[in-house]
Amino acid sequence: MNRLSYFALVLAMYWLFGSFCTLQAQVVQVQHMAYVNPYFNNPAFLGESKYKQVYASYKRQWLGIADAPSIATITYEAPLLNNLNVGGFIQNTSEGISNRIAGQMAAAYELQLEAYQYLQFGLSLGIAYDNFDSAALDDPNDPVVLGRAQGALRPDGGLGIAYINRDFTFGFSLPSYLTPSPFSTRDFPDQASFKLWDYRIFSAAFDYDLNSEWTLTSKLFFHSYATFDNQLEGGLLLDYQERFNGGFFYRRDMGATVLFGLVITQAISAGYFYSFSTPSANLPNDSHELFIRFRLGYQVR
Repeated sequence: MNRLSYFALVLAMYWLFGSFCTLQAQVVQVQHMAYVNPYFNNPAFLGESKYKQVYASYKRQWLGIADAPSIATITYEAPLLNNLNVGGFIQNTSEGISNRIAGQMAAAYELQLEAYQYLQFGLSLGIAYDNFDSAALDDPNDPVVLGRAQGALRPDGGLGIAYINRDFTFGFSLPSYLTPSPFSTRDFPDQASFKLWDYRIFSAAFDYDLNSEWTLTSKLFFHSYATFDNQLEGGLLLDYQERFNGGFFYRRDMGATVLFGLVITQAISAGYFYSFSTPSANLPNDSHELFIRFRLGYQVR
C-alpha cells in the first residue's frame, strides 16, 4: 500500500465512523494532547519517540465561565533496551464541585513483524481519588448527589495495542475502567456498572513528506462508549523543518481547534491549542490548552 493509499484510508475511516457517530454531551474531558503525543490516549504508544521525555499540559475549557472544567497532566516516558518502554502520568481533573486526582504507571513492548512494521502493546495501572463537594450544591439532599461516592479511592488502569507500518499507525485502547466523571454513583447500577470495555478509542495517523522541509500528518480519533454518545475527531498537522508546526482539528458537534507549536531547543518545545466556542453545540466560551515538552538525553535506537 503506497502513501496516498494510507492517506485515503485515514480519510475513509473518518467518513465511515462519522456516518454513525452522534454527540450531544461531553462525556470525558476534551483534550488534544494525543495529537502531539499519542501516549495520552493509548499506553501502547508509550516511548514511541525513543526519547526520555516529560510533557506538562494544562487545559482550561470555556474561559470566563465559573467552575468550568480544567485538567492538568504530567507524563513521563523512558525507552529502555530490549524494546521495552516504561513511564506514567499524574493528572488532576476539576469540574466545579467534582475533582479527580489520578496517577498511573505504564509499560509498553514493541514486537517487530517485518522491516518497518511493528506491533506495540501497552498496559497501565494506578489509582484515582474522587472528591465531590455536595455541600456546594443548592440541593445537597438530591438522590443523585447522595449516591455519589465522596472521597473514594479506587484502582484504575488501561491497555492498548498499536500497529506501525512506516508512516502509518493504527491504535486501539481501553484507556480506563473508571466511570467517566461526573457519572459515577453508588446507588444507580446503570451508571456504577461501567467496565473496562465500555470506553474504547480507535486511532489512525499517516505522515506524508511533502518535500525535504514540510511534513503533513493526518490523524483520526474515534471515542466509542457503551452507554453514552460516541465522539469523532480528526485533523491535520503541518511541520516545517521540525522547528515549527501548526494544526487544524475538528471534533464533531463541538467545533474547531487550532494548534501553534515551536521547538525552542533540541530539548524543549511548547505549543498552544485554541478551541473556538460553538453556539450551536451550547459551548459558551473559547477553550485554551498549553503544553511544554522536555526531552532528556539522546534518542534510544
